[in-house]
Amino acid sequence: MYQAMIKLKVSEPKRAVGESGGAATVVLLILVVLGLLALVGYLAATVNHGRYRFALHNDMLVIERGRLLPIGYDLYQPESETLRAAYSPIPIPEGAQIVGGEVFSERGDLDRAIFTVLTNWVKERLNSQGEEQLNLATMYLTRADLLSAISEEQRSELRRLNGQLAYNAALWRINSLGNLLKNVRSQLQTAVRLGVADANTVDNWLNNLDLFTVEYERLANSIKQPTQIKPPDAVNSSERKDDPSTP
Repeated sequence: MYQAMIKLKVSEPKRAVGESGGAATVVLLILVVLGLLALVGYLAATVNHGRYRFALHNDMLVIERGRLLPIGYDLYQPESETLRAAYSPIPIPEGAQIVGGEVFSERGDLDRAIFTVLTNWVKERLNSQGEEQLNLATMYLTRADLLSAISEEQRSELRRLNGQLAYNAALWRINSLGNLLKNVRSQLQTAVRLGVADANTVDNWLNNLDLFTVEYERLANSIKQPTQIKPPDAVNSSERKDDPSTP
């Protein structure tokens, strides 16, 4: 009986040591799993923070960047003033269709995609006969020029579009000048007809205006009309029509 009690007392410390060792192993495994989960979460957050996408907000095209979390996006607000100017919200022209949600894993891809959107809007307005649309096209080209990671081919296209827009805008203003001259002449004739104190001066203005109008019309007729650049949809439609494989 006494020997049995001694054996029991000796075995109890061994059992306690075994139980504490098993508990430590469980705790260690839990810590390892938590560490792996934290690492996966950090890597996922890092990847998400390097993503960009388009979004539509109150008739504006905005650029969003992934949060430093596994999911979610916020408005992209760079610290650099140059980048803030490049990625600030862009007014969407009336009737334009924008498909948001496309994700870009690099800022270079984002720049090239924004460039395509902006220049398509410009091409739709190159042949506009109105100052508002021409000014809008100028603004879009200015925004496109701020994109630092566009390709060399896109840089060449940007120069070409700037040149064409400048020419078309100048020609539109020349044509508008003709209408202005007609309105001025009509008003001066009305002044003479209704009676004006300095009629001789008005007659001199009319004579000089007639001479200027003749020179203006000669100049306007000698200027070649601007090249009609097809909007993107029209170009694609024409290519499909010319493609013999298209049904």
